[in-house]
Amino acid sequence: MKTLTCHNTIIGENDQSAIALPIVATNLADLKEQLPAIRESQPDLVEWRIDHLDHTPELKDLKDIRAALTVGLGDLPIIATFRTQGEGGAMPLEEADYGDLLANLAQSDFDLIDVEVDHDLNLVEKAIQASHDRNQLVIASYHNFQSTPTTTFLQKQFEKMANLKADMAKIAVMPKTKADVFRLLTVSQTAQESLTIPIVTMAMGDLGKISRIAGQLSGSAITFASLDETAESAPGQLTIAQIRQIFQLL
Repeated sequence: MKTLTCHNTIIGENDQSAIALPIVATNLADLKEQLPAIRESQPDLVEWRIDHLDHTPELKDLKDIRAALTVGLGDLPIIATFRTQGEGGAMPLEEADYGDLLANLAQSDFDLIDVEVDHDLNLVEKAIQASHDRNQLVIASYHNFQSTPTTTFLQKQFEKMANLKADMAKIAVMPKTKADVFRLLTVSQTAQESLTIPIVTMAMGDLGKISRIAGQLSGSAITFASLDETAESAPGQLTIAQIRQIFQLL
């Protein structure tokens, strides 16, 4: 498993997936209320899901929330993610507005910026370059909530992410059969051997739960876990307590 260093955290250290806990707050006050419980759960990093806000954030909103996360979580690495509706997100956003949001994120001092690669290539390249110019790491991502694409398609997505000079490549799919899950794990294992950057993969839903704890086999450097059963940000997420218990047994 390849690793990525962010602050004092080595993501993927000791061949074990780092645990990321998503924050799905609707506003700044809601987010601040969640932070003590999040900090107490001791994740390795957190993911702020911007698309769950009740409004489209401006640059000031992003900076205010970044400041609140710093106060509440210290130097815990923060992934800033706006998941578009086409890839399972909660808020509608036009293509140009997505580009503007990524540009604002590059000015907001987050540690890692999620950039979806299935958008206009110029938009994606500009977003990655802008983040790198500010010494921010980039997670290139692709999510499919309907199915699990072919092995060839997934391999090409990984290659595209690496060629875009992302710091990490993430793919999440929806399996319809057990064979879909096994295929994703196989593609993941091949990608983590062939790419020079760490990968993150998961099969969603109940069928895919095994993929969330199989990082030692798949090479996935991050697994995403919810604070409790009511706070999942994607189908099939286990709680952070469940993942920690399983990792202890492994």
